[in-house]
Amino acid sequence: MPATRRPTFRRCLLACVLWAVGLGSTATAPAGTPPTTAFGRTELGGNGQVVSIAQDPRGFLYFAMPSVGVVEYDGETFEPIRATRSLTGINALAADPRGRLWLAGRDAFGRLERDASGRWAYLDLRAQLPAGHHEFSQVWPVVAWDDEVFFVGYESLFRWHDGIFTAWPASRDQVIYRAYRFGDRRFFPQQGVGLLELRGGELEPIEGSELLADDEINAMFALDGDADRPNRFVLATLRRGLWLWDGGPPRPLEGRVSDWLMDALPQHGARLEDGRFAIGTRQRGLALIAPDLETFDHFDPLPVTGDSTIAFVLRDRDGAVWLGGRRGVVRLPTHTALMRYDTEAGCDQQVVAHG
Repeated sequence: MPATRRPTFRRCLLACVLWAVGLGSTATAPAGTPPTTAFGRTELGGNGQVVSIAQDPRGFLYFAMPSVGVVEYDGETFEPIRATRSLTGINALAADPRGRLWLAGRDAFGRLERDASGRWAYLDLRAQLPAGHHEFSQVWPVVAWDDEVFFVGYESLFRWHDGIFTAWPASRDQVIYRAYRFGDRRFFPQQGVGLLELRGGELEPIEGSELLADDEINAMFALDGDADRPNRFVLATLRRGLWLWDGGPPRPLEGRVSDWLMDALPQHGARLEDGRFAIGTRQRGLALIAPDLETFDHFDPLPVTGDSTIAFVLRDRDGAVWLGGRRGVVRLPTHTALMRYDTEAGCDQQVVAHG
């Protein structure tokens, strides 16, 4: 990555103009580089808010938008999915290897799949839930891993496998709020408890993880490459920065990256092909953290949409990152270099350009 240059007033002004005119959906980029693109209310409909993103085996993208439902993107056009029931209020979805969409939201808990005519049909799954687990409020996220799907709810964690649901109880005081898989290991952070691992059908607390029981582990990454059973992990917490867990009690990682994240409030994350960690935050946009966890770059606000709050981060099959926020969705080609223009350089706001 080239060294950051201190922009002159003219270059700074030009960057601000490019960011402003980027409301036409595409930000400028060097020749031969896929442009940063963004889509808002005009393309997506509703109020533009995107809270979950999924990609199916064909490469089509799906956006969960509570004000609209589910919007399908084939690379050229956006179309709201019209199914056998209204999908307004959907806030969580996942795509499985067969192209089915699993989703949850207000008055919805089910699956979308195409019928013989190619139309989307909605199958309500609540009747298949175990006795005593039919009443629940919030479900987010939904994750689909090969032949199993997890619905992460405030009152229960649900697992679908081979047509059968299994449920583990939670509570509003001890919410299970995320799901992570690395090889054959599955983890679920729980408020008031710490980190749980699914072993032999039972959710077992990780020894020492109670240190983080009063925080939220909103992103988790393996540090052992593609090992089937990794044993070293980095945890991005909401209020206490980065932590390292390698089998013993988790321990904090001190430094400028953690300090920045404590202020930014991590919300969601994804690992990039080059090993970097993409972490979307509630207050300061996106951080791209180097594999050594010591250096990072960031976008704040996001190009085009101006969002500083990111609800969801997805790495697509081409290696680009999609960021869902309050004002739309941004596609970021992650191999481009970043140049930051900030208030110290004479700009009224921080603007990100490619260079």
